[in-house]
Amino acid sequence: MRGTVSVTVSGTVSVAVSGTVSVTVSGTVSVTVSGTVSVTVSGTVSVTVSGTLSVTVSGAVSVTVSGTVCVTVSGTVSVTVSGTVSVTVSGTVSVTVSGTLSVTVSDTVSVTVSGTVSVTVSGTLSVTVSGTLSVTVSGTVSVTVSGTVSVTVSGTVSVTVGGTVSVTASGTVSVTVGGTVSVTASGTVSVNVSGTVSVTVSGTVSVTGVFSIQNFKTINIEKINLSNKYLNPLDKIFGTIVSI
Repeated sequence: MRGTVSVTVSGTVSVAVSGTVSVTVSGTVSVTVSGTVSVTVSGTVSVTVSGTLSVTVSGAVSVTVSGTVCVTVSGTVSVTVSGTVSVTVSGTVSVTVSGTLSVTVSDTVSVTVSGTVSVTVSGTLSVTVSGTLSVTVSGTVSVTVSGTVSVTVSGTVSVTVGGTVSVTASGTVSVTVGGTVSVTASGTVSVNVSGTVSVTVSGTVSVTGVFSIQNFKTINIEKINLSNKYLNPLDKIFGTIVSI
């Protein structure tokens, strides 16, 4: 798509992909949906945006991936959802952002990963959730940030990791939570920070599990007190954090 495309839907949108779909946006595409959106991928979907893509949904959004989804953003992508968002990944999802990706959800967001998710950000990624955020990982999630990532959640945040989560940040990451935060890890969580990470939580924070956190001294954590931790040395934490 090289020109300008505008799509408006006032009903329900249901998309099921069992084959192969490739979408390339080098121009300007605007999609507006006032009903619910359901996307199911058991095949292969590739989306490349070097232009501008704007998606606005007034209803609920459900995304289920048992196949493969690859999203590459070197342009500008804006996604706004005023309903609930549910994402389930048992397949493989890869997201690469060298441009700008902005996601705004005014309701609750639920993400379940039993497959593999890879997110690489060298550009700018902004995520804003006005409701609650729930993330459950029994698969593998890898996040690499050399650019800028901003995450703002007005409600509560619940993260459960039974699989593997790896976060590498050489850029800038800012996380702001207006409600409570609960993190439970029975799997493997590894965080390596050579850039700057700022976490601000207005509510209570509960963390249980085993974590490997390197270069911890570069992280600015506000309103969080660490207890029952093992420091070796000050800029590294290896052990069990039973409460924060």
